[in-house]
Amino acid sequence: MHEFAAQELKPGQVFSRKDAVRWFADHYPDIKSNTVGLHVDGMSVNSPNVGITPR
Repeated sequence: MHEFAAQELKPGQVFSRKDAVRWFADHYPDIKSNTVGLHVDGMSVNSPNVGITPR
């Protein structure tokens, strides 16, 4: 995720889950899109999914 941010983002820039998933698909095709999406949600400050733990 650090590599994605360093290569693709400027300070304060907003990105979507889709942006990160696409970048990882191009650079790390063995990583599942769901894994990337969950990490984006976990690091997000405004995702409705933050703090939800599956039971």
